[in-house]
Parts: sequence; structure tokens; C-alpha cells
Amino acid sequence: MATVSFHPGAIHALKAQLRTKLPAVKSSHLSEAIAAGLGFATYAALTAAMKTASSDSPARSFQAAACTQRLAQLGYTLDVDLAAWLNPETKTALPWTLRTYQEYRALEAKVASEPMAVQNALLAKTPMERCHAWGVQLSRDSRGYWAFHLTAGVCGPEQSEQALAEEVCREWSL
Repeated sequence: MATVSFHPGAIHALKAQLRTKLPAVKSSHLSEAIAAGLGFATYAALTAAMKTASSDSPARSFQAAACTQRLAQLGYTLDVDLAAWLNPETKTALPWTLRTYQEYRALEAKVASEPMAVQNALLAKTPMERCHAWGVQLSRDSRGYWAFHLTAGVCGPEQSEQALAEEVCREWSL
């Protein structure tokens, strides 16, 4: 079973990754299915809960069966086994989406305790390497390239991965 950090960036990243596996599913239906997978009756209930969530909110279990069931209720038949695909042991989905918030707190503590060492190490790298080092996931859809990060959110679209990485580094100060 996968766990998803309860943060809009992680939810958006999960949706973007699911869209690559389920391109025929309408965006609104995928949002409803993700909400069901996280234990909410509707996407509206999920967004309301995210508005009151804090940065310390624990990760939530993602029930692939509930997600698949909601998609079936909406008229979709899946040819993808979401439970297997989202299994953190296989690392086939977005690994950073499946991490706990505590891992990010540990990274923040390291940055706080050694800011110059971390900054110097990251500044020497290319924008693509900095994105990778900070856990930014780049993906592509019909509109272009997008970047997703647990705490920073979403950036894009851009016409190339390189342009997106450069924009992310400027926008998010990586």
C-alpha cells in the first residue's frame, strides 16, 4: 500500500503520474478517484481537508482499490493494476510522492544546520541536477513540461525540460 504526503503538491504529482497511466480518464474523474483512494467521498471534501491541513499533517494511505472502484462507478474499465503500480516496493510510481513528510522534515533540518554546505553543493550543479537533488519531478503532457514538488507546488508548462528546469530553479530558488 502506498502512502501519499497530505499536501497539494503531492496530490497534484500523483494525479499527473496517474494521467500518464490512465490518459483516457477525464481530469475531474481522476480527481474524484484520487479523493476516494485517500478516503474522501468527493474531491471537494479532499480539497476542504487540505485547506485546513498543516505542514505537519501525516501522510495518508492510498487505497488503490477504492480509486479503481470509483473509476468503475464513473464508467471506466482499467487495464492497469493500480495497486501493483503504486506499490512503493516496486518504485514504479513517483517515489518522492510516496515518501513521508518526516523525510522532508529531516532534509529541512539538514539544510537548516548546514545551509552553506548544502547550498554550495547544489549551486555547482546544472538546473536539471538541482531539480533532481531537491526531489522535483518533471513530467510532460499535451501542454508541455511540468514540474511538481511536495512543498513548492507546481510549475509550468514550458516547451522543454531544460527550460522548465531553469524556470524552476529561478522560481523556487534552487
